[in-house]
Amino acid sequence: MKKHNRERKQRIALGVCISILAGMIFTPLQNVSVSGAAGSTVANEKIMFSNTVLGTGKKPVIAPDKGLVTGRAATPGATAAVTPTPKPVITPNPNATLLLGNQTNSQVRLTVGEKGTFDLDWNNTNIFYANALSQLTSLVYESSNSQVLSVTEAGSYAALGVGKATLTVTGYGVYGYLFERNYYITVCPDMRGVTLEKTSVTLYQVDGSYSESSVKIKINSNYILNSQNEEEDEEIMLSSSNQNMYVEYSISQNVLTLSCSTTGTTKLTLVIYGKEFTINLKVVLLKLSATSLLLSPKQTKQLKVKGISGKVTWKSSNKKMVNVNSKGKVRAKKQGNVIITAKIEDCKLGCVVSVTTAKKKKVIARAKKIAKSSKYSQAKRMQNGYYDCSSLVWRAYSPYGCKFGSSSYAPTAAGQAQWLAGRKKLLKGGYSRKNVQNLKIRAGDLLFETSTVDNGRYKGIYHVEMFAGYVFCGFDSKGKAIVASKWANRPDGYYYYGCGIVGQP
Repeated sequence: MKKHNRERKQRIALGVCISILAGMIFTPLQNVSVSGAAGSTVANEKIMFSNTVLGTGKKPVIAPDKGLVTGRAATPGATAAVTPTPKPVITPNPNATLLLGNQTNSQVRLTVGEKGTFDLDWNNTNIFYANALSQLTSLVYESSNSQVLSVTEAGSYAALGVGKATLTVTGYGVYGYLFERNYYITVCPDMRGVTLEKTSVTLYQVDGSYSESSVKIKINSNYILNSQNEEEDEEIMLSSSNQNMYVEYSISQNVLTLSCSTTGTTKLTLVIYGKEFTINLKVVLLKLSATSLLLSPKQTKQLKVKGISGKVTWKSSNKKMVNVNSKGKVRAKKQGNVIITAKIEDCKLGCVVSVTTAKKKKVIARAKKIAKSSKYSQAKRMQNGYYDCSSLVWRAYSPYGCKFGSSSYAPTAAGQAQWLAGRKKLLKGGYSRKNVQNLKIRAGDLLFETSTVDNGRYKGIYHVEMFAGYVFCGFDSKGKAIVASKWANRPDGYYYYGCGIVGQP
């Protein structure tokens, strides 16, 4: 484009120079010669051009009997042969299919496949300087993007592809350059047969999900439509009648994707290359009745989706551990952790079901009760109404047969971990992101926090916490479930990955 502009400017400058020189040397009175009676050239005579004598500024003297042109007095017998300037040959093109207004930088819209011939609008000349059109001898047409708009110098054009191009029209007269006009051409796809697959849609938002929900509408078009940046694409625009509902959109391969974080209803107006579509959008918040379940084998639980009464598709990530029927009824079979998914159109909700033994389920319930009803005190850790981390674990487990090697007094957290390690009941990898996201840690397992500072205890352990299952947080971009850890005496997701080792009583 820079090269194109530079060449055009050079051409205009050259035309102006030629025009000036032509005015000085080759005036409308061309081929003037002055002869004496014997046919010899009259010496020292100044030849006249236009209506003044070149170099003097004096009016020419025309001899009435001979028509001689001279700077002082007519020489008897001298004659001047005058060839008049040819008149402009450019006239309105009767075959033109598109007339261009003379307002520079105006917008012109064409459709892919459209062909024809450009011409200036000769009836609208108020922008051109006086008599400019009457002096035209030629018009030259140029396109800045031949892949979008192909045009010959004479003005024949073809709209080849969707996009934008600048059409430059340059006018030349007897003495060269007269004017230049630019027209911004937008080539659009043929929208006459384009329709939307749907004009009323419902978008479901998942309560508490990390991922954003969306709804898709197919655009029925023979031409491939794309628009990834709506803020810069003036040919594709979307507006919402509900000012409180900001709707984001994109178009990729003829698929319109809508997303909105606010619930409610709105009427959307979609404009694609000048064609207007109306879409009724409803945004509904969905919530699963539970995102975490702790069951023992053979126990059942009914899951429900709140916010919708339509069809829901249920699925279990491991039917051998937990099964779910078409109505959302969950049945636990054997120990493990399973993701139950509820799908509504393109929207998914989830619940983590942790299956453990009936005894461990009671252990977890007892640990929660002690933490809730007692006060923390290391000095009084074994007294009723008080606890510390290791006494809470020991007092929750001991009634159900696990006393960590001490029948009457709770060992320290390090002592409990060492006892489990001696029985090879430590989980490989410890409390890592991989073990958590792959659901390897089971309800009732123990997290032993370690320190790099040597405290004289096994593995530098200084704290223990009871794992109570998982809570579902959403799906990542690959559709994998995102989960967080639940604890008997801490908020969900409290501990960071890699903080310690995991024991499995």
